[in-house]
Amino acid sequence: MRFVCPLLLLVFSLSSCQTSPPPQTPTPEFPALTAFKKVVEDRLGVLWDARVKANVANVQLGTVKVTFEIPVAGGAVRNVRLVSNTAGPLDKAIAEHAIADLRTPPVPKAVLKKLGEGEPLIFDESFTIFSNP
Repeated sequence: MRFVCPLLLLVFSLSSCQTSPPPQTPTPEFPALTAFKKVVEDRLGVLWDARVKANVANVQLGTVKVTFEIPVAGGAVRNVRLVSNTAGPLDKAIAEHAIADLRTPPVPKAVLKKLGEGEPLIFDESFTIFSNP
């Protein structure tokens, strides 16, 4: 029975897993990009959370930072690159698998006009597992 409390503490601490906003945070005057990033991050967050919950006993505290490109037409992301990893190898694999499973909608026309037609949208994303405060 002594393992129940630490296990519950671990489960609750991992419930604070989240993706953090990318460094290139959109400005308030560009709501189309803000809305698109939210859609993508919400989809990615569901994939990340499911994999973390399935591996709750083996993930480590820390952050996995990655970049990837979203094609203008949407769909599968490409050019995934690990920027840094202060967590463990499983955390890195979970982030990579979540990104590989991600399917995005097309980049909105308003975003393309602002960022340049035909260029993929580059995302910087952080996956962090926090300890329970």
